[in-house]
Amino acid sequence: MAQNETTEVEWDLAKISCYCEVTSMCKLLTVNTPLNRGRKFLKCAKENDGCDFWCWADELRF
Repeated sequence: MAQNETTEVEWDLAKISCYCEVTSMCKLLTVNTPLNRGRKFLKCAKENDGCDFWCWADELRF
C-alpha cells in the first residue's frame, strides 16, 4: 500500500469524536518510537485548545 493510502478501517477510526464537541473529529496518527513503532492512535484534532483525548486504535471496541 502506498504511503498516502488509507484503509477503510483507518478512515472510520478518524471519524471518532473526542471530548471537545460532537463535530470535532480525531486525528489518526502512527507512533514512530522504538517501543510502539507503527502502532496507531487517535488524539484530539485541535492543535492548541483541544481536549486531552487520545487512545490506541487497536484497543477500541465497537
